[in-house]
Amino acid sequence: MGTERLTAMKSTFEADIAKLQGDEKAASARQKAMLSKMRTRFEDKVANGKSVMANAEQWKAKQESSHDKEQKAIDEADAKAVELGEDIFKERKQLAALQARLGQKALASYSCRKCGKSLLLAAEDASAYQNAAANPTEAPAEQASLSLLRRGGVVTQKEGGVEHALLVREVEALELQRAKLQEAIERGATNLAVEQRRIMDKSDEVGVKLRGQGARNEQTQYDLNSKTARLKNHRKKAEHFRDVQAGALKRLQDDRKSVEAKLKKLEAAMARCGC
Repeated sequence: MGTERLTAMKSTFEADIAKLQGDEKAASARQKAMLSKMRTRFEDKVANGKSVMANAEQWKAKQESSHDKEQKAIDEADAKAVELGEDIFKERKQLAALQARLGQKALASYSCRKCGKSLLLAAEDASAYQNAAANPTEAPAEQASLSLLRRGGVVTQKEGGVEHALLVREVEALELQRAKLQEAIERGATNLAVEQRRIMDKSDEVGVKLRGQGARNEQTQYDLNSKTARLKNHRKKAEHFRDVQAGALKRLQDDRKSVEAKLKKLEAAMARCGC
């Protein structure tokens, strides 16, 4: 191959190399920008998922704390109702004893002709209190390239001597550099596809986990809301029962006081009469 041919090849290779270098640089910049956007979206997705999970945990903790308060209120209302029930039992015993005593006094006053008013009072009291009671009721493979001059089976001519041989080597080096640049561009595209696939796979994996966690969060939210409703209803009933017990106790206490006052009045009247 002549010197002119080699010189033309050299110029062509240099131009190709310059173009390939620019293409490689531009492609590398585009690939970095694409991967950066993908990684940012993936990181945002992960961060958003963590935020959602953290909010769900906070809401769960808040609900559980609310449930503890509701249960505590229920326990307190139940304990108070039991205490009121015991007091009701005691008041009933006391009232029954007072009513029995009042009945005895009323019967005793019937035999006295001087205690007309006391007799009427005793009869009134005996009938009024007879029925009093409480009702308590939650790498890409690299392909070796052969020199274009070697593949073509070109035999180096002796023309030009050492300068010609140096030109041949320079052209071969440029061809090899061009081939490497082409491989680098192809390798960059391959690496981009691999990295994109890796990020997409990780994003899909995170998406599956987030959807699964979201479904579990919804179920947990439903369960906790249902428990909240049950506990509130239970608390309402427990407090209502406590209030009923308190009302029953208050009525019994009022009845006892009334009977005591009537009994005291009757006894005083009988004492004045001397019967």
